[in-house]
Amino acid sequence: MMTKPLIPPVPTEADDLLVRSYVIHGIMLEMLKRDINTLHTLSLKMPELYIRSLALLDKEISENLWTIRQNLRIHGIRILKQITRSGGIEAAFMCRGYHRTVWLSRKLIQEEAINKLHRYSCTNLAAY
Repeated sequence: MMTKPLIPPVPTEADDLLVRSYVIHGIMLEMLKRDINTLHTLSLKMPELYIRSLALLDKEISENLWTIRQNLRIHGIRILKQITRSGGIEAAFMCRGYHRTVWLSRKLIQEEAINKLHRYSCTNLAAY
């Protein structure tokens, strides 16, 4: 009786979306840290209010990024590198033994980051 060789499942679109979400959450954290540092240098009437608001967003995004990392492990995905290019970011990763890349254009990153930040801050985009 011959046994079939065990072949890992082929990566899916859901795996690519998980990597994309990982990259975008990392970018959002960088944006928030930069904005918090900028607020420290400005002469504002109530800088603590703005800094605390951004720090709460930072905390929530960090927690979600931790969950995304857990899901990456569960799905057998390891991020190998992220290369920033003039038009966007290329993320190379290994998914269950398969080498893959995901391309995120600057426009896509900006749109996704803004939408996610609005969701995290409970802002209704339809009102604007």
